[in-house]
Amino acid sequence: MQNVKIKITPQMFLDLSIICYMCCNAVRLAIYRFTLFVDFSYTITYFLIYGFLLIYLYRSKRWFTKATMFIIVLLLVFLGITCLNHQEYIPIFFEKSSDWKTNQIITQQVFAFASGFTILPIICLYSEPEKFMKSMTIVATINSIYYIFLYLTNNFSTTQSTITSNDTYSGTMGYNSLFPLFILFYNVINSTKLLYRIISGFISIIMFWMVLTSGVRGPLICIVIFCFMYLMFGIDYKFKKTAKFGITLLSVVLGYFCMSSDFLIKIGLFLSKLGIKSRSINALINGIIADDNGRALIKYKAYSLISEGGAFGSGFCSSRYYYVGSYPHNIFLEVLIDMGYIGGSIFIILLFIGFIMFFIYVKNFKWRYAFITLFSCALGKLLVSASLWSDTNFWGTIAIGITAVKYSLKERVNSVSDLPPK
Repeated sequence: MQNVKIKITPQMFLDLSIICYMCCNAVRLAIYRFTLFVDFSYTITYFLIYGFLLIYLYRSKRWFTKATMFIIVLLLVFLGITCLNHQEYIPIFFEKSSDWKTNQIITQQVFAFASGFTILPIICLYSEPEKFMKSMTIVATINSIYYIFLYLTNNFSTTQSTITSNDTYSGTMGYNSLFPLFILFYNVINSTKLLYRIISGFISIIMFWMVLTSGVRGPLICIVIFCFMYLMFGIDYKFKKTAKFGITLLSVVLGYFCMSSDFLIKIGLFLSKLGIKSRSINALINGIIADDNGRALIKYKAYSLISEGGAFGSGFCSSRYYYVGSYPHNIFLEVLIDMGYIGGSIFIILLFIGFIMFFIYVKNFKWRYAFITLFSCALGKLLVSASLWSDTNFWGTIAIGITAVKYSLKERVNSVSDLPPK
């Protein structure tokens, strides 16, 4: 009998690093069950993430990309300038508070070890879309099992509803279920193994159920964005333009039809009869799904801060100091508050240019699908709920954009150099 030899490559350590990063809560739970020390589980998780990363860097003789280092330095400079010009922010940034919304907002959320922009340098180390999607499939599988465990044991954090009496909802459950849903859907449409497609499809349905019962509207917006993005950019990029225009027009018509209150109420009643109960479904039945849920007050304060901030804004994460619902719950308002009219406009334009460049240069389906997945998870959340500074999906989208464009341009150069001379 031959001995099976497993070849340990540097790529394995990069894969383990990003898996531990994106499954950090599941890893912490597993470590906690073995050690029974909560703080110890955090320490071990961070050690695994960055230990594997350092081994990869050492064995592959690579370093972080210049684009990654530039963005990190830019963020640190922005933070430093803000602290120099607004010393009143420093307690909010670095000191503990009894209020969970402001508790070490910089060290624990924005510059955290396993969330936020720290995902950027890890993703940018990938050069092959196949290996990246393989890692994302493992992440989706582990997280789906972990989320189902939390769902069955009622361990997802819940919040009291403000639009329907005596209802609770879990934004955490709704948003966290999206990534496994989208990635496992990728396996359903691309896997060549029937059993694997069936298992992925079954888990995807469970994830979708969890989104429906989370009671939060944001994840539903993310699903709509994902469907539109996949139809426009995810399917074969050589798809006829006329067909794409028809799909877009049909999506707009269906979207307008679906926004009819009578239609939404019927959907809510149908889901309720199936036994699916959540805050969002109750809101559908009551015809108040479009209510702002208290965000009008946040926006009003945000507008005044944008006006006061002027051309270059009030500084990095400044809305935390002024307590605009902890943050404005809208990416465009947050950018304009922090960076001002000029700085914010430049930032938004750069994001838009990067978005266009990605779909012009990147033709690889796997890169496109990864981008669409993280972009959809980020945008729906950033429009109504999250903060861009601490959202892992947002920084992951930027990382994939940088990596995929670099990969695609390199492929073009190689294809041209391989052509025979005329």
